Amino acid sequence: MIMNHSKNLIAFVISFTIMLAGPAGAVIEDVAIPRDDGLVLMGTIFSPNRPGPGIVLLHQCNKDRVSYHRLAEKLMAAGFHVLTFDFRGFGESTDAKNKDFGSQRETLWPLFAGDVAAMFDFLMEQSGVDKQRIGLLGASCGGTQAVFLAQRNSSIKTVVFLSSSLPWMTDDDRAQFVSNTLSPLLCIASEDDTSTAKRTREVFQGSKHPDSELILYKGRAHGTPLFEHDPALQGRIVQWFEVHLAD
Repeated sequence: MIMNHSKNLIAFVISFTIMLAGPAGAVIEDVAIPRDDGLVLMGTIFSPNRPGPGIVLLHQCNKDRVSYHRLAEKLMAAGFHVLTFDFRGFGESTDAKNKDFGSQRETLWPLFAGDVAAMFDFLMEQSGVDKQRIGLLGASCGGTQAVFLAQRNSSIKTVVFLSSSLPWMTDDDRAQFVSNTLSPLLCIASEDDTSTAKRTREVFQGSKHPDSELILYKGRAHGTPLFEHDPALQGRIVQWFEVHLAD
């Protein structure tokens, strides 16, 4: 059962691998973005081979960028330029000093915002990306990073929160974002994912945009596992970005 509520430093690519050519010349590429401390962030860009808005997908802190692959393909097919990447300590964004977020959270988390900013700058430099129409999706901890990025960039027109209680964020920062943002927010959570559902409701209720929407599912699924719980959810997210990043 679903309950739906609504209101009225430029990064340098050091390597890439062509993974797949999609319809009408669309291309999926792996990219490697070096950071000042020597870590190389690994990402994937999904390019529709025509001008369009950009979207950054920020994964939760028990997954990696692969969890967004199908959604990114659907968004690309709809004409969006999509960037996914592994946070440091996840997936392929690891080295001797950044190898396990679970045991290194206190050291690594403060570096995430700079990494996200570097990846955002990379997306903004890509040919065909409409720099005035950018969207974000953040799952769980990725939602916090979406907030930090949205607070610094007026080109971000909408944010989707997927099972995000906005963790590791102060109450003041959370309240400031909710009270100040004028962008439409899509807030998604599972009812029995209790603390996340509670915070998700609060973010939705605090939103000032009449188009903000709350989707609550039965059960405990958290983050991208909701895509399996509701096979239609990815399509709904694509439609959300189509509406709120329209020209």
